[in-house]
Amino acid sequence: MTHAGHNHRIWGEGGLLRHCSGHELPKVGGPLLYFLIRFVAKLGEQVEREDRLFLVDTSASMAERVGPDHSRKIDIVKKGLKEFCLEHWPEMYYDRPLRVGIVIFRQTGLPATPYFEQLVPLFPTPPVLEVYRIDEIKVRGSSPLYEALKYASTVMRGSTRPVRRVKLIGDGDNDGPDPMKEVDEVAAEGIRVDCVEVSEEASKLMTEVAARTGGKHSLVDTSRDIRKALEE
Repeated sequence: MTHAGHNHRIWGEGGLLRHCSGHELPKVGGPLLYFLIRFVAKLGEQVEREDRLFLVDTSASMAERVGPDHSRKIDIVKKGLKEFCLEHWPEMYYDRPLRVGIVIFRQTGLPATPYFEQLVPLFPTPPVLEVYRIDEIKVRGSSPLYEALKYASTVMRGSTRPVRRVKLIGDGDNDGPDPMKEVDEVAAEGIRVDCVEVSEEASKLMTEVAARTGGKHSLVDTSRDIRKALEE
């Protein structure tokens, strides 16, 4: 390729590259070409890097059955999470574009005490994916959505990635303070909350949480539906 008035020629891979001033540059091929390709790919990953926290309601109402298959809500969630993690492993670790954490929550006792457990830490990156921990999820107690969103916000404050999303997975039940009191704080920190509602009817609460944070509300009642919602 030659531009008028310039000595500027470019050949194919491994050929001669001549600068407009006439100086010859090194041939691009082999290890150097591979390095350049990987460098450009990593730049793209830096732009798209995302931390995604799955925040899962494990209260007693998640044992109810929904959908055409009459499946338990929590079983729909467990199957969807397992398939997502297995498909994306190890993409979601080792500084790849998508990094994922899974936290379950509920509250039990008198007075009611919120309970949180990290099945998959968002960071630091775990060395192995312990899928069996998803299978072992039990349901009991009630659902403290306010405390759950507050917990998720605390976790996300440690993230420096440009995209930070919480996938709130539940059935719209709430026991305790109005979660909308925390939603504004979450939105102010630039955290998007996508609500994945496992139910046959959408609740006003889950719809509003998603809308207030710029997130998406998905209504699911099958494992196929939830897989799509977790990917979005």
